[in-house]
Amino acid sequence: MLIEAREGSVEPDYFQFYLKTHSSEHSADVVSGWGYEAHLEAPAPGFVYIGTLKKFYATPLRVEVHDAEPGPPPDKWQHIVEVSFTGDGNLDVLSWPGDVAFSVRTPVGPLRLRAMWAGLEPGLSEGLPEDRPSDEHLDLQIWPAPHAARKVLRWWDEWDLPPPSSTAPDGRRQIEGLDEVTRHFSGGLRIAPVKFDAMPTLPGGTSGYCVSILGDPNDGSWWVDGYDVRRTVRTATADEVRDLVRRAQPFDPGSRLPPDPRWTAMLESIGLSQS
Repeated sequence: MLIEAREGSVEPDYFQFYLKTHSSEHSADVVSGWGYEAHLEAPAPGFVYIGTLKKFYATPLRVEVHDAEPGPPPDKWQHIVEVSFTGDGNLDVLSWPGDVAFSVRTPVGPLRLRAMWAGLEPGLSEGLPEDRPSDEHLDLQIWPAPHAARKVLRWWDEWDLPPPSSTAPDGRRQIEGLDEVTRHFSGGLRIAPVKFDAMPTLPGGTSGYCVSILGDPNDGSWWVDGYDVRRTVRTATADEVRDLVRRAQPFDPGSRLPPDPRWTAMLESIGLSQS
């Protein structure tokens, strides 16, 4: 049975907004790569990340609190995901830039959240039509339930990505997915002191774009970091790196790592110096 319903508007900030209980901490910085792909995650017991198609601007939102699991979602909803979180009796919908859009009362204890998206349209720059407002809107349903794993009930085709691959289209090694890339960064990769005004194509394929050049002083290997289907790091040859450097501008990445003569030698081999 429906206990409470609130309708309002939330303003996403860079394709996302949040739900937060009064007793929880803000935890947007620990959302996983899988959470971003599913567009829903509870990275902390009382904090929920919700992804949107649109980058900014007001988005209609309805929040329902039920005393038990509601019925099956209607066909109008294009993307549907469930997660569990822990309620403390009060749940805030956080709008940009962190203001409370509105609040709802919830039961205390383990809760299930079903998020449903409609009005999603493919091929829009930043999720926004050029000549009219976006039709994107969401409905959130909350009810008491034991904690359970996240479940995608329905994928929108544009958000249903192929499985990550360890090889690029041309066969070279790649690391795909935000979580895997982050783990690889912790292994000692350094960022070359350049930036791109116009993002070049990511080596190893015909799509995607490169955002930075990386090197590993431990083995002398070069890597390129960028985005294709998802966040992707690929091996690169020295010649490919030199070609990218010719199209880049000098940039101080602000690294505070100690000087390493091996890294200095790698940079000099592609025509750069350590800043």
